[in-house]
Amino acid sequence: MQRSRRIVLNTVSNIVLQCVSVGVSFVMMPLVLRYFGKEVFGINAYVAGIVLLFTFISSAISMSLMKFIPESLASGDYETFNGHVSTTLSVSLMVNVLVGGLIWAFPIYGVRLFDVPAHLQEVTRAVFAVLGIATMLKFPVPVINGIYYGLERFFVINCIQLIAVVAPVVAYCFVVSNQGSLAQYIGIVQCGSILVMVLSILMVFALLPCKLKWRPPTLVSLKRMFAFNLYLISNQAADTLLYSADKMILQKLMGVTAVADYHIARRTQSMAHAAISLPLSAIIPSLSAAYASGDTRYISRMNRVGTFLYAAFLVPPLATLFCLYDSFIQLWIGGDVAHIVLPGRLFLLTVIMALPFKVFSHCLVAHGRVRELGIAKVSYALLNIPLSIILASRIGLVGVVIPTVCYWLVVYPLVVGALAVPQQVGRGILSSFGLATCAVAMAWLARTCLFTTLSTSWLGFAARAVAVFVAFAVLYAGVALVWFLADIRELLGVRRQGGSGANA
Repeated sequence: MQRSRRIVLNTVSNIVLQCVSVGVSFVMMPLVLRYFGKEVFGINAYVAGIVLLFTFISSAISMSLMKFIPESLASGDYETFNGHVSTTLSVSLMVNVLVGGLIWAFPIYGVRLFDVPAHLQEVTRAVFAVLGIATMLKFPVPVINGIYYGLERFFVINCIQLIAVVAPVVAYCFVVSNQGSLAQYIGIVQCGSILVMVLSILMVFALLPCKLKWRPPTLVSLKRMFAFNLYLISNQAADTLLYSADKMILQKLMGVTAVADYHIARRTQSMAHAAISLPLSAIIPSLSAAYASGDTRYISRMNRVGTFLYAAFLVPPLATLFCLYDSFIQLWIGGDVAHIVLPGRLFLLTVIMALPFKVFSHCLVAHGRVRELGIAKVSYALLNIPLSIILASRIGLVGVVIPTVCYWLVVYPLVVGALAVPQQVGRGILSSFGLATCAVAMAWLARTCLFTTLSTSWLGFAARAVAVFVAFAVLYAGVALVWFLADIRELLGVRRQGGSGANA
């Protein structure tokens, strides 16, 4: 019972933090864009892409601690626990110092390489210097986060991270009232992250069941960490490369304003991804137990009915946004955004069409089968670079978006579908994929036939959105009554005990 309450508390705190983060981002992005202007905002987006490209390795460190810390603490093996912490901290220090140095020095070799305009070079150097120093200072962050996650103290770390979430608001108020620069804005945001790190370090000592001791990393511990993280790192690297390389290509071919437009178009996709990821982590423990006990019936039901329910909750609101995206982006950003509508819609389309495959992809994580997805994504990320260069040079902004869309609409479904066939769960996934396709078609039809004019106010947008959403909700409710009613009742009412694994 205590574990169940902790899981619920952790899940709720994740949702609250993500909602606050998305809300702050939604409000702040148009304000920051208007204050700094599109060119300086484009530099901000460009720098953020470069930093992500350099820092993908450290993001996998927390994942390894989520696995190793519970194992060592459950057995009372505090020596091994301290060994894991010391090893990951050493690796994080080396990575962050190297990466921080590369970020700090990037203007020396990158300003001319990527044709940053002369009047923006000074602000670019200042921003890279701030981020380079901050990256070096934040080397303990992935280790501290991994400890909190391994201890299942999501609620505590999420409460502390609210400081970093609201830091952009403080930064914006400061620069507006003092006519500050982009470097000052980013500096305050990074100070928020460093403050979170310091508070997290101070509080973690009270939560640990043992005293932290330094254990020099060994070759065995390093091999173990990198063996576990190899495909996680490659998958994260490929995801970063897909989007960060696009920004670098746009900067080289079209300038910082194109980078700003790309960032705005993709921001909706980023917020949508944050929303759809919230329910998925909760299913991994029960799926891991099902794979361990050989409960194929539960796995099949999760992929058939669970996939349908997951899509039924998320496809209608996303399809509604897809339908009314031009009104949404006009009301949100304002100004001339007609050239952003198509890229933004394509990005949103990738989220909708990938939804039916997300439950099974997390089954692969629970089963330890991430190699195929990692290889496919890395291979395509490398192919994405020449494709984006060729298409962007011919058709502009949308040219860098099309190859990314092709991955999510063609490569990702094919790879996941091929892995689903041997486990005999492909039928449920294909059914939900067909429904998602119908929803997108209905949204496009509604947009071309019913909503040919833009909404001029948020109230008008909300009224249209409610009407479209109700239509999609009725579609999914009807399908549930006809095809899945008995399965839904069984899935929601089942109690997994004994040999069936953990509670569903």
